[in-house]
Amino acid sequence: MDHILDGLDKENPWKGNDRFAAGIVKLLKPEFIFEIGTYKGYSSKCFAGPNIGMVLTIDINNHDVDFSEFANIVYKNVSSRDLYEIYSGPFIDIMHIDGSHKYEDVMYDINSWCNWLKDDGIILLHDVTNISSIAGFGPVKALFGSKFLYNGVYPGPNGIGIMTNSKEKFEILKNNFPISTLGALGITWTISLIGHLESYILPLFAEGEGS
Repeated sequence: MDHILDGLDKENPWKGNDRFAAGIVKLLKPEFIFEIGTYKGYSSKCFAGPNIGMVLTIDINNHDVDFSEFANIVYKNVSSRDLYEIYSGPFIDIMHIDGSHKYEDVMYDINSWCNWLKDDGIILLHDVTNISSIAGFGPVKALFGSKFLYNGVYPGPNGIGIMTNSKEKFEILKNNFPISTLGALGITWTISLIGHLESYILPLFAEGEGS
């Protein structure tokens, strides 16, 4: 798998989460992984790299990604909502959500597609620590409002939220990766927000005072 990862786009926002994705697949051995938000295909290839199970990845935008090296990836240029209307299986072991980051869209993806999630399935939600733009608030708000029994965060680039009802699988992840609690994520967000206030908002007040 290393030669595949080495050739991927170094600027891809998913870069740095590759070992986590491949590690989850090796540990949990999922039969079916469903991904919302293909973009350049980096995460799709990371999930497919160990060659365990099938990966279905969808994107509303056609990014013309080359998956020719991966017989276990199926790519569809379709929206989450449109596919859901006609979907008939299989049930999902791991679902990676990285499409629209608007809160209502993230919640649609979770609430709708969890009907196809196996009882011990896992949802991975990217960008839960992305404070660099307002887009990051949808995923983190969804994670903090999770109704799943076990929730955490993998502290890779932009953060990956983890939601599951399986204590066994959550413990496997905690024992193999540095999974943070939601309380720790709250502290991270508070510090980041303070930094953004200092960097962006306070200068605006200073400009107003001098006018």
